[in-house]
Amino acid sequence: MRTLSDIKTVPETYPVGTCPHCGRPLLAGRIYGVEINLECECQTEAREREEQRRNEKKALDRIAKNRRESGLPRAYINISFDDFEEREGTQTALRNARKYAENINAITKGLLLIGNTGSGKTHLAAAIANKVLDAGYTVKFARAADIPYEVQKTYGDPTKSEDEVIEPLRRCKLLIIDDLGADKLTDFDRAVIHGILDYRIINCKPTVVTTNLAENQMMATLDSRTVDRILGKDYYQYRLTAKSYRRNNKK
Repeated sequence: MRTLSDIKTVPETYPVGTCPHCGRPLLAGRIYGVEINLECECQTEAREREEQRRNEKKALDRIAKNRRESGLPRAYINISFDDFEEREGTQTALRNARKYAENINAITKGLLLIGNTGSGKTHLAAAIANKVLDAGYTVKFARAADIPYEVQKTYGDPTKSEDEVIEPLRRCKLLIIDDLGADKLTDFDRAVIHGILDYRIINCKPTVVTTNLAENQMMATLDSRTVDRILGKDYYQYRLTAKSYRRNNKK
């Protein structure tokens, strides 16, 4: 069945019956001697509604799949900016984290969130992740120490390769590396993390890094090349100076 919008040359139309659904006249036309039955408006509207419904379901399915594959811990799945408790020392980081998530398509730099344990930096990183996931993009969330560990596990498994771990982290729309420097890193660990960060910087892909290390501690703990990257012009930097939320809310 054709619609008028399908036909570049609009033919002269004439009724050929009545639509069984809405009672309006069914039309036909003739182009170059060929009769073409035209779709009733109610059928066109129903088809377009069904197409819209299918597209919306596809989008929701894609979001659900991206969320399942994001690596976001279950405790962070529903975290948002709205349930972040704004405290003294968090306002600037909160405002700019929200802006970072809302403008993810225009972002070409990383975001470094620095703060003591319990200051809220991981909450903000997870809120960014959920906002970007809700927009239909791919996100990968991983603790820094887990990335090289997962790479090393592939070496003893002939069915897997390190690319299966590294490539999703390099290619995703947004990468979040949580607690960088919280665990002791080997030279191998540093090389893996640096390679991923370097790739994303060169390709202008947004990356969020959280750490509780001061600059001098970063230099002592991480590869100097990685520190140069995340403390340089390639990253926005915001410090959360609030005291531990968890400690302040003990019953």
